Amino acid sequence: IDYFLKFQEEERLAQVSHENLEKIQNTIWRNLKKAKPKSDIQKLWFDSYIQVTSHKEHLNNLKRILMGSVQISGLKLDQDRRWEIIKRLNMFNHPQSLALLKKEEKRDHSDKGQKNALYAHVARPIKKVKEEWLSKFKADQIKLPMSKLNIALSALFPSNQDLLQKELGDDFLKLLPHMVKTKDNSFLDSYSEYATPKLCTNEAVKRLDHYLSRNRQSPIPVMKNLKINRQNNKRCIKIKSLL
Repeated sequence: IDYFLKFQEEERLAQVSHENLEKIQNTIWRNLKKAKPKSDIQKLWFDSYIQVTSHKEHLNNLKRILMGSVQISGLKLDQDRRWEIIKRLNMFNHPQSLALLKKEEKRDHSDKGQKNALYAHVARPIKKVKEEWLSKFKADQIKLPMSKLNIALSALFPSNQDLLQKELGDDFLKLLPHMVKTKDNSFLDSYSEYATPKLCTNEAVKRLDHYLSRNRQSPIPVMKNLKINRQNNKRCIKIKSLL
């Protein structure tokens, strides 16, 4: 099960085929249904199922579990798991995902609920949403505490949104020099870590090389994160070449 729990983290690097993704999701779903009710292994299978689900059939399963029309014997759907499902559905802009998000916002008024709702809103794969948030990050006065900014930044480009990352990657690097002049190191550390496009392409490496070679005086956190991102891109390209 460790493999499945780590799968979401490695999904982009491995560039797993559509067919294999479906097989993995089918396997987890079968094991979830066979797991002993109320057991730790059942919870582990369910949590990993949320993390890797991407196919329509399995997203539908998550939606039905959330809405109560499908039940897994012995599985308690607590508030944290409700939010994990909602975030996953919104990452893929699944039908009814936004309505379910707004309904959950009204249901859960806690600080944690607000942060989960923020993640789900930002993670939606809609270009206008991403552009609006990039503009907010650029603004001289940001009306969000750093704890919520970190959440918004981490939700900007989930692993299933490579096309949006590619389309807006230039915007990120174009905004960065302005950010360096106007933002503190805490914000810059998060922005350069979370918002840097992770595309697994030679073009992405060239963009980063270009920025790094022309902005050597950027703050240490920015340089560190961009270099790590460049290294990860190169590693991903190498893995792809071996598949």
